Amino acid sequence: MVVDTTAQCLRRLPRFRNSDCSGAFCRALERKGRCGTFLLLLTGVPLILAAKSILTLWLGPVYAIHGARVLRVLVVANMIWLSAIPYAMTLVGAGQQRLATVTPLLEGFSNLLASIVAGYMFGAVGVAMGTLFGALVGVAGNFVYAANRWACVWNL
Repeated sequence: MVVDTTAQCLRRLPRFRNSDCSGAFCRALERKGRCGTFLLLLTGVPLILAAKSILTLWLGPVYAIHGARVLRVLVVANMIWLSAIPYAMTLVGAGQQRLATVTPLLEGFSNLLASIVAGYMFGAVGVAMGTLFGALVGVAGNFVYAANRWACVWNL
């Protein structure tokens, strides 16, 4: 839902391809970032707060006891990861997606490594924590890249 909403909002960005788009890029990023963050909070916070209740209704109390912690970690990881979607979609809309190739690789490798190590140590919750770590690396990488390219990111 968040990705689709952001994609629909960014349809007009290809006009930035052949011009200096830093001001327009930053304005679009700020608007979509605020909207996306609101949608993430609207959908994610209820899942975090009611994880055990939802799992109890859906799968029963035995699974809910153990699964609620995993669900909470995965929802937080997903919210963090999805917070970068407006930035990624804006890059694609501006025709600059080739500039952000290192960050997804770092995110994927860190997610895999952290999930294997933490999964070995803590089980399913560890794998979820590895996913959370990968999301943090991905968003941090996007922020570092964007902050070096567009100064307005520091003002967001």
